[in-house]
Amino acid sequence: MIGILGATGEVGRAATAFLAGRTALRLGSRTFAAAPDAEGRMGVDLDDARSVEQFVAGCTVVVNCAGPSVRYSEHVAQAALRAGVDLVDAGGDGALASRLDEPARAAERRIVLAAGALPGLSGLLPRLVAPNHRDVRAYFVVRDRFSRVAAADYLDGVLSASTRPLAGWRDGRVVANSLSRATLRLPQFAEPVPAFPFLDDEAEQVARSLGIARLDWYSAFEGPRLAGALDQTRGLDREQAIDLVCSASALDTAGLEPRTTFVVELDAAETVVFHGPGISELTGTTAAVAALAVQETSMPPGAGLAACVLDPERTFASIGQLAKVPGTIEDLSVVEDGVL
Repeated sequence: MIGILGATGEVGRAATAFLAGRTALRLGSRTFAAAPDAEGRMGVDLDDARSVEQFVAGCTVVVNCAGPSVRYSEHVAQAALRAGVDLVDAGGDGALASRLDEPARAAERRIVLAAGALPGLSGLLPRLVAPNHRDVRAYFVVRDRFSRVAAADYLDGVLSASTRPLAGWRDGRVVANSLSRATLRLPQFAEPVPAFPFLDDEAEQVARSLGIARLDWYSAFEGPRLAGALDQTRGLDREQAIDLVCSASALDTAGLEPRTTFVVELDAAETVVFHGPGISELTGTTAAVAALAVQETSMPPGAGLAACVLDPERTFASIGQLAKVPGTIEDLSVVEDGVL
């Protein structure tokens, strides 16, 4: 049985939808407290260790879709270890994986962190398409509305000490200030999309494991307001920053279908494009696929990032198709709309 924490949030609902009919489920949420045990539902207070332990007991795998990650991920992981249960978390980072790895090995449990779309699927894509390439340029473009939890998680990530803005990967090391902001132009984008270079734990581990000589890693958001709002967040307190990100993303996405676009250029010779749903739905689906992988495969014990421990071919086979075309990203800017 797979348990889903945060089952009533956008990410949790997507994970539940993917797993329904594939395995037995236990759904956990604070809002279920008024109707415990109805249709496999269970009220859970993530701030109460005993409540979390009662939820995870009896599960084979727990999927944590609740946030903010900095508040709950380690707390849930410790409860899972005490209960002898494997864990998949849409949040978490390399530092948390390092802290949990030895206890997970000792308990012979598997913990998969950062098992969402970005990070998560973003790191699996280069592992799938770039195992023998030396020069990789990747853009991860989102058009979706931020919930308050999603905004908090995003801001925690970009402001984390492990995230290096403007840094690139060059010949086996992180090189600070080696990149600048870029503009991505593709036929499917109504306007040029501003892109922000950075390196995080996922990008660094992927580059190192694949032996990539040069990695440029960008995040981007469709719409004119969110990019400007993100520039303003460093001067605001946390709640003000979250408010600003949420309102800007709501304006940018009003009346539009959420979507996620990954674009990866390989050795300036070919480009791979992935189109997915909104970031919340894609994150929940990715976490669900990871949970099935943990439940159904002989993954070794320990804690690690999804981008490094999941099978990229199996993961993408469950999520969506890729388009591979010759040429650079710039070459795609002249491709007629509808080809990709």
